[in-house]
Amino acid sequence: MKKALIGLMIGLLVMGTVASAADAALDAYDAAAALWVAGKHTDAVTAFKQLPQDYPDAKVGILVAAQSFIGQDYFWHQKAYIEAEAVFAGILTNFPAAHAQQKLTAQTYRGLSLEKLNRPAEANVAWMAGIEDSVSVLGATNEVKGVWSVFNKIQPQLIPAARYKEFLETVIRATKATEANAAFLGRVKSELEKMK
Repeated sequence: MKKALIGLMIGLLVMGTVASAADAALDAYDAAAALWVAGKHTDAVTAFKQLPQDYPDAKVGILVAAQSFIGQDYFWHQKAYIEAEAVFAGILTNFPAAHAQQKLTAQTYRGLSLEKLNRPAEANVAWMAGIEDSVSVLGATNEVKGVWSVFNKIQPQLIPAARYKEFLETVIRATKATEANAAFLGRVKSELEKMK
């Protein structure tokens, strides 16, 4: 009985430590995000870069969001597109458990960075991968954001016809046939029909 009680106490202490570590990581993220919102991007990026060092076991979503802010700083504020592309590629490589929206965002910014670096064919590859990886989870219900907006960036003339056809067929299979996705599916099917 005494051993069971000691085991329970140790378990509660460990759980409390894990919970407080998770809370501390979230607090650190929130503090960095507040710096970003206040326009203190350099300080925010420094804090975001420190987050995985201080909290390596933080939730994937927090770590990915921190990396995304760093990549966006490179892209929007520093115009350092090589670095931005590397950060977003790192998100995809280092965080395979990231949410579909985070993966789509990473591929979108990878593509935008590659486009700025005058590498449009590679940009298309990134955008297509983002859509293929996320459309089944996210759907495509809004023409101006998300999957659909990324689809609109693709330049079919830069993609081998067989690969583009494969991509379109994959997207059709992966997109849930719902009323909300109907217009997007119609657009994709129209693109496929153009290839016949």
